[in-house]
Amino acid sequence: MIYIAAALITALSFAGAVQLDVSDPDGLYLHVVEPNGTVVTHYAGESGNSTLKFMRRGSVPTSVTANSKRDTGAHCNNIGGSPEDFLAAEGGLSSFFGSNGQSFASHISYKIGNGVAYGCDYGNGQTYTACQLSSDVDAIDSKCGTGGAGWSSHESWKSSYGRTLASEKFC
Repeated sequence: MIYIAAALITALSFAGAVQLDVSDPDGLYLHVVEPNGTVVTHYAGESGNSTLKFMRRGSVPTSVTANSKRDTGAHCNNIGGSPEDFLAAEGGLSSFFGSNGQSFASHISYKIGNGVAYGCDYGNGQTYTACQLSSDVDAIDSKCGTGGAGWSSHESWKSSYGRTLASEKFC
């Protein structure tokens, strides 16, 4: 019983641990979950920085993999935002991934204005392409509308990709 309660507290303390602020500079961010659960955010600039894929990965506690955002399919957060900011943030993240794909571990995001596009790694490390992101964006648009925040999950990959407002928590 104690183990179940500890796991639930751990899961709640890590769920949605990543957050940017609208005043943060626009551009690419890598968010590393440290072994103690602290999220350390690294800013790479507006043009991105492909060397982020080589940054070490903190260990993600097993309880994080139980996050509800991992259910396969598109989901909505019931938060509205600027379709232009979402589109620009998705474009920035898409540019980073490129047609050949980029690898990353932990969590990654691209912020423009009040829009944030993100990718969450729950344990495997990820290699993702602009085409894959486009497919996830289409699924989110279809379910949530172009101005709706949401995410698309890939349980078998242990990942999710989505968009939200800069003031909202993700991953």
